[in-house]
Amino acid sequence: MLGTKPKEEFGETTIEVLGKRCKKVTIIWKAGQFEYYYNSEYLKMDSSLFLNYNYDGWYQFLKKSNSLPLRIVKKVGGMIITTMDLIEVNEVNVND
Repeated sequence: MLGTKPKEEFGETTIEVLGKRCKKVTIIWKAGQFEYYYNSEYLKMDSSLFLNYNYDGWYQFLKKSNSLPLRIVKKVGGMIITTMDLIEVNEVNVND
């Protein structure tokens, strides 16, 4: 995603992943797009932790959603579509 800044679109489209209703943020760049589906009340994330991480429009997505995605759809050059779904969440305590 080098060069011009990718465009962001917010859709009214909602889908269900792991029983959670998810909204969509689409990051559009020259060679394709990423669709990130999220539920802002689930898997919350502090976007500032990724301020300088721009690969795949990750920070752009996080600053809008403030949560991790439950589904990611990557579309490249009209030839390849990759869909990644969260299938399980396990919470554990981690010592700092």
